[in-house]
Amino acid sequence: MREESYGIERQRMNTRETRSCGTCTACCKTHSVSGFTFEKPAGKWCQHCTPGKGCKIYEDRPRACVLFKCSWLKGIGEEDDRPDRRKVVLDAVYVAGGPPEGYLQMWEVSEGALRKPWANAMARLMVAKGAIVTHIYSSGRKKIFLPKQYSKEDFSFRKADNFEIGDPSELR
Repeated sequence: MREESYGIERQRMNTRETRSCGTCTACCKTHSVSGFTFEKPAGKWCQHCTPGKGCKIYEDRPRACVLFKCSWLKGIGEEDDRPDRRKVVLDAVYVAGGPPEGYLQMWEVSEGALRKPWANAMARLMVAKGAIVTHIYSSGRKKIFLPKQYSKEDFSFRKADNFEIGDPSELR
């Protein structure tokens, strides 16, 4: 495994072609959709998705679906790191006023995927580089791993957010 290729520091793949979803439909399970003609909770397959094939309403899909591009589509990671293969959707987020290293959201497609060596190596590396990493489990559980320069007291979470603070030493 080439851990150095896992940086979210705006690293891009070195290729002439752009990536496309292909048969990957992982985000159709991990992400919620609201404010459209239907509601879809995170962690459940969308009613309009045929897993491994695509969206039945692709031309009329919600704007949130049109706009979302996972980190793999943006060129981060290797070909084998595609979300439907790793069972984890990566979403690198940069927020004005947030940490310069950014936030890495790791959405679990299949139960247990966030405990696999690849996911732990990715999270461990990004925390070591100073990024805040969030695991969003298929069960709905959410855990945040903070780099050394931050403490739990630096953040205020609403009780309804239901976040746990994880210890980076858990990422083995």
